[in-house]
Amino acid sequence: MRIEFKKSCALRVQSFVLLSTVFCPVAQAGDIRIGANVGDIEKLLTELVVSRSEISTQMTPVAVDDQYVYTVNIEHGPDGDIDGVGLHTIVRQGSQQQDGSWQWASELIENRTVYDEYHTAPSVGIDETGRVHVAYNMHNIPWQYQRMSLPHDLSSFQFHGQAVTLAEIERWKFENKTTFPSLGTADIPGTQITYPHFANNRSGQLFVTYRFANKPKRAWAERTLGLGVASYDSTTSTWQAIGSPLTVSSEDYDYDEQAPLQPVPYAAEQGWTGYAPRLMFGPQDELHILSFWREGTPGGILTRPCHLYSVENATFYSMDGAVASIPLTPGSCGNTGFANSQGFYTLVDTAMDSLGNPVHVVSPVGSPRKLVTYDQASQSWTQSDAPGNATEIFFDASDNLWAITTGPAIFRRSRGAAEWEPIYSESAADNCYPKATLNDDRTVAIVHTQSCDQTTVTIYGIQIGLGDPVPRMVSPLPDDVLQSGTETFVWDGAASEYWLYAGTSPGGQQILDSGSLAGATSLQVAGLPTDGSGIYQIE
Repeated sequence: MRIEFKKSCALRVQSFVLLSTVFCPVAQAGDIRIGANVGDIEKLLTELVVSRSEISTQMTPVAVDDQYVYTVNIEHGPDGDIDGVGLHTIVRQGSQQQDGSWQWASELIENRTVYDEYHTAPSVGIDETGRVHVAYNMHNIPWQYQRMSLPHDLSSFQFHGQAVTLAEIERWKFENKTTFPSLGTADIPGTQITYPHFANNRSGQLFVTYRFANKPKRAWAERTLGLGVASYDSTTSTWQAIGSPLTVSSEDYDYDEQAPLQPVPYAAEQGWTGYAPRLMFGPQDELHILSFWREGTPGGILTRPCHLYSVENATFYSMDGAVASIPLTPGSCGNTGFANSQGFYTLVDTAMDSLGNPVHVVSPVGSPRKLVTYDQASQSWTQSDAPGNATEIFFDASDNLWAITTGPAIFRRSRGAAEWEPIYSESAADNCYPKATLNDDRTVAIVHTQSCDQTTVTIYGIQIGLGDPVPRMVSPLPDDVLQSGTETFVWDGAASEYWLYAGTSPGGQQILDSGSLAGATSLQVAGLPTDGSGIYQIE
């Protein structure tokens, strides 16, 4: 096992003939820890003031990668929380310090954000290279999208969307009109976008789902607002639509040499609106998609939940193995055990265990929120009430199912069990709209909440598993001043094998590469520098 620790280290030079060396442990990416036990919970960011328009029921406002947590929110502009144009979309980067506390840095993404509840809330995602992607400030307008050019570098965001003018934004806000007739020139396919939602597969590849206009030149009711799904290739820095081309004519769009000639929707049908696509990934990264429909133009009640999957992101199947035509149409849906007449609200979430068994959270009109699970043996969908009317679910690394609801209140159902165990409940119960994301090894959940009065955001960390035992340096301690060129390093932990490296830079091995130390928990190191510089250790 190999773990790094990180701490900023200031140079210390002592007024001795033998100059001292400063010991600076170096941090391991991915070692976020929340308390000491499963179920421990901490606030990582407390009551960040945000716009009331921030409400995020379909977006992804939080992401985690390595030792960083990212959140993107609509915050007040220079004139406060105005119902107009001029709010600020800001991404924040949190990093855990050696003492367990969190430091946050920020970057302004957009200063023309529109006050538009449920629609302009931003989303954040992270690709497998550590570059952060942000989509923001959209309600039936072209992609407003930025991504980092350097991993975890807040100063490296670059615009890869389609430029819109302030006059076009003001027309959208104050006249409720958008006129963008091409098929879109942004890096991500599509135009007239709403509800961007990022997700990662088990390998870390980034995906995004969204609603978009397939016939953007048409009158509003004829624009065929379908569903888009796209995957990101971090090697070529390109997005690829997942779906099938839709035949369109010059009456449907205006030609632009930088735009495609056909839209590529996952789901589309004239006279219907697609809604709430949610992604899950199987053991071999098979792509599963849950989506809904609404007859006519957009609105608050959905119907016909439909679950499909694909092995190669091309041919799609229902869970019973029947091939589905793509673009998906309402006539092929729903297929999750509900009557086509059943209405649903837009609070939806999905999860999948390590064996590929899906679970949905859906919100039927007129009944409690439901968990919907596919039974492989009977090839049918089963329903049960969501604990506490939960809106957010996920599986940990041991396939225990977790559920979160307003409060927040947190529940866990152990693998193979039928009953839910309450894990945490906040007495004030004043934080709503939980949105969760997990670290790579599924031992920590990061949960974004917005106060029920919509004015602040609080982010929680939950220890949902312990993972591999993490060594802790016992001696020397961070910033200890070493008085000679020989020092005994002592650590504790329960790993079966350790290495010790020492270098003059973070991650360096200029001084020592011990090789495997088996289960030893100490080593004497000679040859340490005596010129007052810092040394860095990894074990």
